[in-house]
Amino acid sequence: TVNAPVAGAAPKVSISASPQVVAVGERSTIWWSSSGASSCTVIGPFNFEVGYGTSGSIQTQNLFQVETYTVNCTSPSGAKASAKVLVGVQ
Repeated sequence: TVNAPVAGAAPKVSISASPQVVAVGERSTIWWSSSGASSCTVIGPFNFEVGYGTSGSIQTQNLFQVETYTVNCTSPSGAKASAKVLVGVQ
């Protein structure tokens, strides 16, 4: 008999921005971390991949409108999880 593989737990992921609201034309720093992930990708404006690794930080480009940054992580068993943060502009 063949046993079906047991799906592993989804990784835990978090993402934040500092500052979360910037003046027009300023930048923010995006921080992300994960637990139980084997790989992560951060997606920024226009669906560009802007960061890699199970944790880290990146600086945004100069912002002129609200932008969303999403971290997508995968565990060694293939389970997936994601989190997102919005960076506002005033």
